[in-house]
Amino acid sequence: MYRRVKALGAALVFFSLTASAGSAENTVPNEHITGELREEINKVSDYINAISTLKGDFTQTNPDGTASLGKFYMRRPGRVRFEYEDPPMTLLSDGTWAMINDRSLESVDRYPLAETPLNLLLKRNVDLLKDADITKVEHANGLLAVTAEETTGVALGSLTLIFNEPALELRYWVVTDVNGESTVVMLKNIERGMKLDPALFLPEEGSVFGDDPFE
Repeated sequence: MYRRVKALGAALVFFSLTASAGSAENTVPNEHITGELREEINKVSDYINAISTLKGDFTQTNPDGTASLGKFYMRRPGRVRFEYEDPPMTLLSDGTWAMINDRSLESVDRYPLAETPLNLLLKRNVDLLKDADITKVEHANGLLAVTAEETTGVALGSLTLIFNEPALELRYWVVTDVNGESTVVMLKNIERGMKLDPALFLPEEGSVFGDDPFE
């Protein structure tokens, strides 16, 4: 169980802070953001929405200094796959379910995609100004950093997404928990717009959901 939680936290914490930050009832997120900052955040949303397929390598640095390596694949809308080398796990969404496959334990945990934070990045129309509580936007050394902060719920902490400028491209993210401990996930060798095998986004035993709803 610890290994599954670690894998889920490692990959999903990026999405969970973003997705849940602006979810409190009776609040309007980002009323304080106007003008050029609003335009910049809208550009980030447009960047995500423009992704059809994406793949590359990732290196995750954990709070204790250990590192995890792997590969990732994304096909919007609905699909993503993170392959961890150690521990040997796969986190994926097949368009209906988000799943954690522990290959050494031969177990798969499933969660409805629509009820998980992954849905923010993978849904057809992303709007960060509506879906996230943005607390900071910064420029430094050719990078744009957008920070969302969570102050309620189970995922307390903050998330910073870092993009290259001026050609906007997601390079890494930093998740800082309520205790001030940070996890960094860096993306490398990123490629866009290629054809990806649909089987990448299905559990190894094959799909149990019938035809691809996005074809």
